[in-house]
Amino acid sequence: MPVNFIIFISINKKCFTVVKNKEKSLKLKSVKKNSPSKTFLSKLSDSFRLIKNNKFLFSLTVILTIIYVAVSVAIMAHYWVEASAHQEAVFGYIDSIPLDDPTKSPLGSDPLMVYKEIDAAKNALIMMGLFILLATFFIDGTAWLLVKFMRSKDEIFEFLKSYIAIFFLFMALFGSLIYFTFKIAFSDALSNSPNRIVNIIGWILLLILLYLYFIAMALVTNSKLKEIPLKLFKNSIKLFTSVPTYALSLFLIIFFGYFTVYFLEGNLFMLSLSIIMFFVSLAYSKVLFSSQFE
Repeated sequence: MPVNFIIFISINKKCFTVVKNKEKSLKLKSVKKNSPSKTFLSKLSDSFRLIKNNKFLFSLTVILTIIYVAVSVAIMAHYWVEASAHQEAVFGYIDSIPLDDPTKSPLGSDPLMVYKEIDAAKNALIMMGLFILLATFFIDGTAWLLVKFMRSKDEIFEFLKSYIAIFFLFMALFGSLIYFTFKIAFSDALSNSPNRIVNIIGWILLLILLYLYFIAMALVTNSKLKEIPLKLFKNSIKLFTSVPTYALSLFLIIFFGYFTVYFLEGNLFMLSLSIIMFFVSLAYSKVLFSSQFE
């Protein structure tokens, strides 16, 4: 065999080995770079970068979050008190019926009053849900729009289209779940046989819907409507991303919420700081979700 040919083969072997080793090295680097922890941490830093570069928009997001929480609490307080008053009227009427008097009707002097009060309580709860829905759509939706502006000011029409579709889809799911859960719970209460399994399943489904809802809202800020269903599925099963994101958001909200309650009768400065940080953490969770889920 000629010497030149042997040298040629040996050089080719070396080149092939070098190329193969380089490919392995690049693959290892790629795996390390795209590891779940690296991805989460890099996107976490992206969320801080977004806030740093958009301080004014983030401040507006915090203000809208304060307004949204205040309006929601006011709505719930008003209509819940109204529903409770109707409920008390029903209990008061039932307690006033003399069960030991055979001359009196067991349904009392005005049995229709019970149904009227129950209907009034239902209407109060329906109105509460409706006004909270409107507050969420307009106020909280504007906060999500500001987060979208923090990422990009392009394709606003696409955001609005996606937001409206995703919002009303999830609200329909929430409404159906809450309606059937309350209907079953109300029937069980009347029959004095509470079905705990149905209540537990209802709460589990509600938590799953909330889990999917916030991921979907985050995707609305950075994706087209036709891309969201597949991305929602992929992101919802990426536990290395979703679990740390939810855990961090909940930790911040609960942490500052706890100190807000803790300092209610204490240091005014610390109370004010805790309240501010509580709302900042609520607003930041939107930015965090938008950065993590793409």
